[in-house]
Amino acid sequence: MDVLILNDTDLNGSHFGCYKVMSTIIDALGQRGIKHDTVKVATKWWSNSEISSKIVSSKLVIINGEGTLHHGRKKGKWLLDAAKLAKDSGAKVALINALWQENPSSWADITSSFDLLQCRDSMSQSHLKQQTNRKVMFFGDLSMIDPWPNSPNEYRLGMLVSDSVSKTQSEKLLRFAGKNEATMMSITTTKAKLRWLSAICLGPDALAGYRNQKVAKSLSEYMNALGMAENVVTGRFHTACMALLTKTPFLALNSNSWKIEALLKDVGLNLKRRNANIRDFGTQNLLLKKFTAREIENIDHNLKKWRLSAQNMFDELASLAL
Repeated sequence: MDVLILNDTDLNGSHFGCYKVMSTIIDALGQRGIKHDTVKVATKWWSNSEISSKIVSSKLVIINGEGTLHHGRKKGKWLLDAAKLAKDSGAKVALINALWQENPSSWADITSSFDLLQCRDSMSQSHLKQQTNRKVMFFGDLSMIDPWPNSPNEYRLGMLVSDSVSKTQSEKLLRFAGKNEATMMSITTTKAKLRWLSAICLGPDALAGYRNQKVAKSLSEYMNALGMAENVVTGRFHTACMALLTKTPFLALNSNSWKIEALLKDVGLNLKRRNANIRDFGTQNLLLKKFTAREIENIDHNLKKWRLSAQNMFDELASLAL
């Protein structure tokens, strides 16, 4: 084994965004002849001797940062402790695809010794660079690096509403879907069902949204639904990312970090596409239901640029694994 990937967020394809991120990493390494193994998200690696042994024996340890490394969360510290162990054992260490927000200086002390640093948004890049005084690469989330093969559909119909990592926000989105006669479809295949069921008690609007729910069984089914929608309202970062691949205009709720705001800034979209309150996604945002010509131009330009940057990064990772 050449490479060990920490924070494998793909749990049997149940979250299409995480599945796409991990598929991109694994495919890119495979194309470069790199053998790999992974450690699943939230694994308490120190209590597993087999995983601990892999950490100290790998040539290169890659941390898939995603949305884990912010506000000093304990699961983020677990990843950095594993990386420190690998580094102390002589391995190369890379942090990729990372959100980095409001973390303690002790985290930066560990991260400053890494061999490669890459963030998925420019705000995280600036924050990490300031804390570590290191070069930090930046390009968008890895879910957007591989183009979606189907062309965006020119004949779209209806609104699609996605859920949120927050149960409360998911219930509000369900109610919004019912009120606007929209289709409710989660980016996940599992927990969303329970969230929608729990929201039935909210009243007839929520019940209407529940009747209109659809559960995608695959990434293709989910992406095709996005491509057929006129627009999407979401509380999910990765839904917004995938909407960019299908050129589906979106409105997004605030999340538990700056990731939505950063995505809009980095892509070059109207910042009013993000809002803290679902009630504000009403008539005042009618003009945002379509991308402007400038927004489309910015999407095309930045996705192309990020794909080139990603290829360069994976080439560097391959060199570190030698």
